[in-house]
Amino acid sequence: ALKQAKKFRKDVWTDDSDCSDEDERATDTAYGAVFMVVSACSRDPYTDVTGPETNDIDLLPDSIETSYSCACAETGATNTSRVHQTDVPARRAFWLWYLDEAIPTVLTS
Repeated sequence: ALKQAKKFRKDVWTDDSDCSDEDERATDTAYGAVFMVVSACSRDPYTDVTGPETNDIDLLPDSIETSYSCACAETGATNTSRVHQTDVPARRAFWLWYLDEAIPTVLTS
């Protein structure tokens, strides 16, 4: 799964600065799928990540979290986008849905 996810990410990657907003949203959605697989394959639930030997570099950054990629796809903006370039109500609506509906649904299933 990890090998296929990494191949898919390379297939999706575009270095085209002329891509449309729809292209960027599609790419964010694809990255969300890739990151979900990478995260599932990379995290060991038995690993102690609270010890003093833990280095932040060894931990997965928020920017490759699936929910973050989905929020970017939904709103068309990353956390580094300026406020006037961001659909703030859409971002807020996504995170409220994610926290109030998506997570509880998964936890009860």
